[in-house]
Amino acid sequence: ADGSDLLFATYLGGELGDTTYDMALAPDGTIVIAGRTCSDDFPTTPGAYSTVENGYCDGFVTAMSPDGSALVFSTYLGASGLTEDILTGVAVQADGAIAVVGSTNGNDYPTTPDAAEPTATGTGPKGLLTRLSGDGSTLLYSSYLGTVFAPGQFFPGFVHADTDGTLLVIGEMSGGVLGGPGLP
Repeated sequence: ADGSDLLFATYLGGELGDTTYDMALAPDGTIVIAGRTCSDDFPTTPGAYSTVENGYCDGFVTAMSPDGSALVFSTYLGASGLTEDILTGVAVQADGAIAVVGSTNGNDYPTTPDAAEPTATGTGPKGLLTRLSGDGSTLLYSSYLGTVFAPGQFFPGFVHADTDGTLLVIGEMSGGVLGGPGLP
């Protein structure tokens, strides 16, 4: 393909503000999209991790068929209340799991028991790293990527999945010390 042909175009979103920040391709051609939505009618699919908006604005992860004609799955990811969650990076791992990074200003973003940082640290926005099952139904791992000492903040921007399963996260650090042994 030389870029001269439009393969497809589509809309993804609800009634209010929706922003796509990153996308990744799965080995089978499935298109995985991460972003932020403030819409309580953002399209979700049955069996997805969360089909209901949790806060003021939530992150979202959507997988579309290779030709863009159907949603494979679509889920909200976010904290509750007047919070804003933004997913800025997405990667598909060799085992099919989907890794997303971003930030939240909520203190109850969903985390897993094995999280390096299962509870929010410091004040203000906090970084996050979440791994979803390939079908978008289950949190495999989810952790804050905050800082050990306030007022520092870490804002993950991108994630890359290495062939051995290692996740490489890059972002912006503002003071403090990035914390948490045991990150996947």
